[in-house]
Amino acid sequence: MAKPEVDAEDFVELTDERLSVDRYVDLVRDPGAGAISTFLGTTRDSFENKVVTRLEYEAYNEMAISVLKQIIQSARAKWQLKKVAVAHRLGVVPVSEASVIIAVSSAHRIESLAAVTFLIDELKAKVPIWKKEVYAGRKGEQADNQRDGGAGCDGGALGVGGGDCSGGDKSGEEEAVWKQNVEFVVAHPGSKGAPPHS
Repeated sequence: MAKPEVDAEDFVELTDERLSVDRYVDLVRDPGAGAISTFLGTTRDSFENKVVTRLEYEAYNEMAISVLKQIIQSARAKWQLKKVAVAHRLGVVPVSEASVIIAVSSAHRIESLAAVTFLIDELKAKVPIWKKEVYAGRKGEQADNQRDGGAGCDGGALGVGGGDCSGGDKSGEEEAVWKQNVEFVVAHPGSKGAPPHS
């Protein structure tokens, strides 16, 4: 688990613990705030007619924390925000549990609502976090090996783009597909395909 990064009004965390929305809402409470907006990204049980059994996440922790801080500063440049908390879970995330929570407080709701949307979109596009989707009962299925950065390996972090970076024989009980974000891959071409610890 990465140590939480706390600035005066911002909180960024990568953790292998289950995420609690109440914790992050409490972190952004502020006497001058008239609104707290949140986003929870959760594991759904299906993707393109496949049964998803779980998601697994890995990250370049130090770089991910740095990029998240930059994204928060970009949001602050656009809107008047009180406090911001962004947390992403690593490791296994079962169906229905949260993989990411964003909480933002502001004087008026329009700022925090806009900032939450901006933050999750930027996180999915830019932060070096890999998602592994694990599917049930995909025996005998073959997936293209695109580890050299072919067209099939340009999926997004948290599922944006849906590229297949798995490769190999799908002869087991489960099929697993790694997905990563496009902008990070373009900036760091040597990272294509596998996550940091695969």
